[in-house]
Amino acid sequence: MLAPAGQVCNGVTGLCGNEKRVGANCCQCPASSPPFPHPQYCFDTNITSCGSICTKTVGVACGSNTETCGGP
Repeated sequence: MLAPAGQVCNGVTGLCGNEKRVGANCCQCPASSPPFPHPQYCFDTNITSCGSICTKTVGVACGSNTETCGGP
């Protein structure tokens, strides 16, 4: 789910709101570039699996500039 304008994602609850919270895991997934600005995207979550095409990293947040787990 993408956060509506003015809201941020809560990786603990999976909902959008006023406070960004990082989940226990970061999932980094491939994306087509273009149209996406990066060849990957990531999301913070408390789920235990990131699926078959994404890579899970435990204990780090998504980098908002790079869309990589642990990135800036």
